[in-house]
Amino acid sequence: MKAILDKIQEYNKIIIIMHMRPDGDCYGSSFGLKQAILDNYGEKEIYVLGEQLENKKHIGITDTITDDMFKDALVFSLDSGTKRRVYDKRFETGDYLIRIDHHVHIEEFGDIDYVDTSCPATSFIIARLMKENNLIFSKKTAECLYTGIVTDTGRFRYRGVNGDTFRMLASLVETGINQQELLEKLYVRELNEIKFEGEFLNLIQREGNVIYAKVPKSLMDKHNITEVQVAEYINLLEDIKGYPIWVLFYEGERNIRCRVRSKTIPVDEIANKYKGGGHKFAAGAIFKTWEETQYIIEDLKRG
Repeated sequence: MKAILDKIQEYNKIIIIMHMRPDGDCYGSSFGLKQAILDNYGEKEIYVLGEQLENKKHIGITDTITDDMFKDALVFSLDSGTKRRVYDKRFETGDYLIRIDHHVHIEEFGDIDYVDTSCPATSFIIARLMKENNLIFSKKTAECLYTGIVTDTGRFRYRGVNGDTFRMLASLVETGINQQELLEKLYVRELNEIKFEGEFLNLIQREGNVIYAKVPKSLMDKHNITEVQVAEYINLLEDIKGYPIWVLFYEGERNIRCRVRSKTIPVDEIANKYKGGGHKFAAGAIFKTWEETQYIIEDLKRG
């Protein structure tokens, strides 16, 4: 951690890059790190690169930069388990690269490769980096990091949540953030999403100990639901009694994406077989056709 802080002080130009299809933790850690640097190290030239999401505008607005701006820059890759998940493929063209993540360590990259799988969120790592080095927590930084921790823990329901998680949350809340307002911005839904949910529930299927849903692009287009939005619907399958593994498939522009979850049965190694990966009990994969998706269902049933 000291080496990371030394590099932040050394560089005036810093580029922070999200992963593809960013979630709340990716947004929270990226903009939380940006604000923390500005609060503690004065004015620096800092850019955050990634997909701009409408429901995350209150956290921050992403930037667009030219190739030459990577020259002499310190680059951060946050919350990306693999190189191919990094949003901007120019991430290795900067002067120095730091990767910070909490996913299962599949491949090493970065001049500093800081991965701690015991942490519930990358935002937690950023918060710990600040707290252990007595850095200032502004209200804006706390809002970002709070968002990342709350969303990646499923509002504190997932594995990895412990006393340290809540002690860190207490430090963030004490800055004066409005928890109710932040949660409303994160979880309020439009009418089209509710209508989509009604049809989504009719797609649920069961095989062995696996429950899953396959969402065609036509249904997403019908209700104007994006890939980022549909990915969250896996949570509707979580608490169905008798099914310890739940899976969501949804059709994108070029492939079929899969999200796999479990409470007790490891799923990451199975996901790795299908161009995926992730956490022990929360992973993803990619398929070219609907027919291929049956392969992972069979593997999960045996698992």
